[in-house]
Amino acid sequence: MKKLLLILALVVAGFLKVSATNADLFTYDKSAVTAALSELTVLESYVVEHPALAIVTHSDNGTLMINGITLYTTSPYDGGPLIVPAFWWGCVFGPIGILIVYVVTNNDHEAVRRSVMGCVVWAVVWGVWWLAWYGPYYHYGY
Repeated sequence: MKKLLLILALVVAGFLKVSATNADLFTYDKSAVTAALSELTVLESYVVEHPALAIVTHSDNGTLMINGITLYTTSPYDGGPLIVPAFWWGCVFGPIGILIVYVVTNNDHEAVRRSVMGCVVWAVVWGVWWLAWYGPYYHYGY
């Protein structure tokens, strides 16, 4: 069955004459790429010359200048492990989420605490929902 579907897909693709109509998308200017990457070459040579380099932020806005190259050290998100905040790992995945946060953050106590709080919030919300939905059935004996 899989072979039949593959052959059918190839036949349909042949009839549709699948081809790249805009070949300019697949070309590049080598000199422009080399010029853009020359700043990285300067940074690489600096790091090779100074193997014990410790990057420290020297300015107030979170940037670092090395030989005219600006490095942004601030993070684009205020998240936890794997971009998702630690609270949501605990809230959505429960104890497994707490374990993931513990392992990925290398026992970051603040992140683990937030994931535990997420798990507690989930448990409280679930308990209130269960009591509101099933409580009358048990109380009135339906």
